[in-house]
Amino acid sequence: MLDWDIKFPPLNLFNYPNKMISEIDIRDMWPMMGNPQDIGNMRYQEQINNSLAAAQIRTGTKQVGTNITGMLDERETRYGSFDNHADIAQKLKSPMFDAAKWNYLAPDQKEALEMIQHKIARILNGDPNYLDNWVDLAGYATLVIKRLESNNAA
Repeated sequence: MLDWDIKFPPLNLFNYPNKMISEIDIRDMWPMMGNPQDIGNMRYQEQINNSLAAAQIRTGTKQVGTNITGMLDERETRYGSFDNHADIAQKLKSPMFDAAKWNYLAPDQKEALEMIQHKIARILNGDPNYLDNWVDLAGYATLVIKRLESNNAA
């Protein structure tokens, strides 16, 4: 059985100048991951090749893949400029960090509050009618609620 959550070691891209990651032969990576017979079957190799191909990153002075540029353009259309978003988000989060009880919160509570502020900043900076932002707000709070309920039930 394969562990599909295996973590890949860092790939030194300087060994592959002027090549797209998807052009790097998977066999070049085997020494970093171990014996191919120990790794698994062709589905595993396909998964790695597909992940590398999806990255579309060029090394050296070459352009970072157009997929990233397209994604950033799409996100700016939906959420507004990143600089404005970051400014709003940091102004929303700052009072939380200064609150007397901040250090008493569990990590999931802190993260949920930070992510809720992140989503609020996206709403204020971008499309306020984008449903996913509102669903995400409720989702982060629900994750904490579920954890608290399970702790209280125990």
